[in-house]
Amino acid sequence: MYRILFASGDFVIYSYSVALALAFAAGLAMAIVRAPQYGIGRRTAFDGGLILVLSALVGSHVPFLIGRGLGTAGAQGATEQAARIAGSVLNSGATVLAGVAAALLAAVIFYRFFRVSLLSAMDLAAPSVALGQGVGRIGCFMAGCCHGNECALPWAVRYPDPSWANSALGDVPVHPSQLYAVAFGFALSGFLLWLSSKALPKGALMATFLLCAGSFRILLDTTRHYPVSNFVGSFIGFEVTKYQLGALGFVVVGAVGLFAAFRWSSRPKQ
Repeated sequence: MYRILFASGDFVIYSYSVALALAFAAGLAMAIVRAPQYGIGRRTAFDGGLILVLSALVGSHVPFLIGRGLGTAGAQGATEQAARIAGSVLNSGATVLAGVAAALLAAVIFYRFFRVSLLSAMDLAAPSVALGQGVGRIGCFMAGCCHGNECALPWAVRYPDPSWANSALGDVPVHPSQLYAVAFGFALSGFLLWLSSKALPKGALMATFLLCAGSFRILLDTTRHYPVSNFVGSFIGFEVTKYQLGALGFVVVGAVGLFAAFRWSSRPKQ
């Protein structure tokens, strides 16, 4: 585990921060290169990408900050809360699903304002978001957050003390759930790039992303370790997390969107 890459006095560079920056840079660069394919100017893609990046960064930390009870201390603790928020954003604690949802909301507002086809913009963003998720999860692995449950598989990893995994589960091997997400992010990005070369209706690429990403998160959470407060019930013998419910929403929206995209494209032109 390499939670801190460099430290000199009070100046600290966290591995998660570096991975996050690389994730955003890689996703944005991919979108800028591919923008003309969707009739979108590269400058517009750059401006829109920055807004989406900031929205995803803030949105991804909202559940984490709420879970920590931020915003309830009143005016007296405002300075301490601001410091904790900054530390959370730069260190760890992101919730991917919330970040994607925030970015989608920002995309609706931005591209409506600039009169760009929203569906085309979402299709442009889909492979970039998947790539960014893959790169970002490397930071999670290095920081030791978002770790898995105990397992005896040959590729299980053991985190040192102190670490979140060691504190929660003890000195035991756990699922490298973050690396599962890394592999999936890269694979999904490549798959979406391949699909983008096909004649697909508008919106189909983003719908495919939502369907695949949501389905994977539901499966991934069966390997993840969560505190009891993150479970909302059980289904056919499996404990269900609130993140799986959010992921199920992605699956439903993706499936409906995919059906609608192909159904609309098959309608005869008037």
